[in-house]
Amino acid sequence: MFNMLSRYGFYYDSSMPTSTMSWPYTLEHRMPHACSVKPCPSESHPGMWEVPMKTLQDVRGGSCSMADGCFYKEDADSIQKIFTQNFLEHYTKTKAPFPLFFHAAWFFNRQHRKDGFLKFVDSILALPDVYFVTSQELIAWTRFPEPLPQVHTSPIFHCNFPDRPQRCGRRKTRCQLAHKGDKRQFATCQQQCPKRYPWVNNLNG
Repeated sequence: MFNMLSRYGFYYDSSMPTSTMSWPYTLEHRMPHACSVKPCPSESHPGMWEVPMKTLQDVRGGSCSMADGCFYKEDADSIQKIFTQNFLEHYTKTKAPFPLFFHAAWFFNRQHRKDGFLKFVDSILALPDVYFVTSQELIAWTRFPEPLPQVHTSPIFHCNFPDRPQRCGRRKTRCQLAHKGDKRQFATCQQQCPKRYPWVNNLNG
């Protein structure tokens, strides 16, 4: 998998759970925590980074990589509490990043989850040294750390992406193509569907 990621220009992965608070690390060397979900990398992958999935601890003492795998009461205050308690483990101890991973469906038709999560976000952003960043920004800062007073003027943290393609909105083309004995459906911003289903070694179809 990691050879394929490198071949197609990806420079980080975020699929390995760990119970250990951790900073991003490179896969050039041995991973610094146990392999929870196999297969894990067994050889060196220079230039490839891992943003590990730090597990959340729930109210029953269980753990989960994503919130939908944990146990909690289904109300906004309980949702806020579970995230706050896990965040404080990072904030008051190692200061290691507190990564958040979700399936989009976790929020779907669950307004109390959205409300509780946003209350959590608002509460920790009131702290003077807490920031929400992307995985790319986190890796860039790990490689080239800067003092906190320089964060607001740092070229690492910004929202200026002049080369980013425009959203195609509703102007999508619906495609249905055969792939591995099945029919696959997807939407594309391209005006025409590819002749073949895009896949490894044939990204353009």
